[in-house]
Amino acid sequence: MNNALIDSILPRKKNENNCRVKRKASLPINNNHRLLNFSKQILEEETKESNKFHRKSSQNLITDVIEIYQNNADKYNDIIEAEFFGNENHHHIPNEPERILDAPQLIDDYYLNLLDWGNQNILSVCLGPSVYLWNANNGQTHLLTTSNNNENICSVSFMNNGSCLGIGHNNGLTELWDIEKNSKIRNLKGHSNRVSCLNWNGYLLSTGSKDSLIINHDVRVKEHMIHKLINGHNKEVCALKWDNEFNILASGGNDNNVCLWDIKKAHNSNNKIWDLFESKSSFYINKNQNNCFSNISPLYIFNNHCAAVKALAWSPWQRGILASGGGKKDHSIKFFNAENGQLNYSIDTGSQVCQLIWNKYEKEIISSHGYSKNQIAVWSYPKMNKIAELHGHMNRVLYLSMSPDGCTIVSGSSDETLRFWNINDRNKVLEVNRKNNQIFSFGNFMNIR
Repeated sequence: MNNALIDSILPRKKNENNCRVKRKASLPINNNHRLLNFSKQILEEETKESNKFHRKSSQNLITDVIEIYQNNADKYNDIIEAEFFGNENHHHIPNEPERILDAPQLIDDYYLNLLDWGNQNILSVCLGPSVYLWNANNGQTHLLTTSNNNENICSVSFMNNGSCLGIGHNNGLTELWDIEKNSKIRNLKGHSNRVSCLNWNGYLLSTGSKDSLIINHDVRVKEHMIHKLINGHNKEVCALKWDNEFNILASGGNDNNVCLWDIKKAHNSNNKIWDLFESKSSFYINKNQNNCFSNISPLYIFNNHCAAVKALAWSPWQRGILASGGGKKDHSIKFFNAENGQLNYSIDTGSQVCQLIWNKYEKEIISSHGYSKNQIAVWSYPKMNKIAELHGHMNRVLYLSMSPDGCTIVSGSSDETLRFWNINDRNKVLEVNRKNNQIFSFGNFMNIR
């Protein structure tokens, strides 16, 4: 790489005034102990009106508690949450970024997705017509590719194992790159306009475009297009997120809609579709095997937002819950239940919602914002109390990604900086990841481009 292309890096700011915020402790749950404690609170309140439960034998205690709760669920929600989620404790979230990277030509476009942090601890970032890779282990940066026509790159997304990178182009083409060999694997065609978003589920790559279509590609076979997702969006698709538990795809678009897609409905029991989701260390292209192409209509269409929806995130804490964030005229974060197709609740954040990420270790969701504060907010879940607000970007925070260890988030803005924020206590995260044999380092070298 030409040294003349390396820009000076902004110095790390000393973190002298950390904000102390309250967080809920992640404690192991002993169901029997907590249920008995809960039962005592219920029985004490119930006996104020009736003493009939005093006559029950101890062996019927649990049955009585369940019956009471079923009849008075709303009444005891606060008791249950306090009992099962534990007590709040103090925790540090620094209000200054840990470090800052200079990122010239990071585009100011709400509908693009120009940042992704892969499972091999490699950060991909699109700067104008080029894709750069920054290795968080050693701080090395190199240019992966530049578009042939010098048009801006529109999206990037790492395959689950982190070795393959999908790159969406302005001309509707999607490229697959092997980042270990620094070589292009293949091209994926199908769209007639720019590819604004990408998301992986095993060997299945979903691409969303300004042509309003979503296409599912089986990257192992020559005839890669296996699904065309139709009748959902009528404007640019700018967000895609897979729920790996249910294999449900969520999409957001400039038509203000959120759609859920169930690809199982397009396959019968004889079709071998589930091996698509078994992502291994590498994949192969089988030139002799073809999948059966099919069209899929959405399982649900949610039209509750009043602006474009770019922010989508599936909850790791509550199955089937999708968080979505609306644009400039919307300001809201909404929570949908994929199992029944209902809107659970919504909050007004006061500013454009650009991205959403769930915390891996705390019951929290992190949002990045545009007009007018250009901030990052950390919210408790499910109460959605704001427990931290991080400032520093001069323009809207359009891009957000989390490190594979869940300790750090990186934010990108058209102020042409990438900022790294500590969200979880590093020592605790390292301890958890050591137990899971996942060790990541975070180099002090801050060169990009």
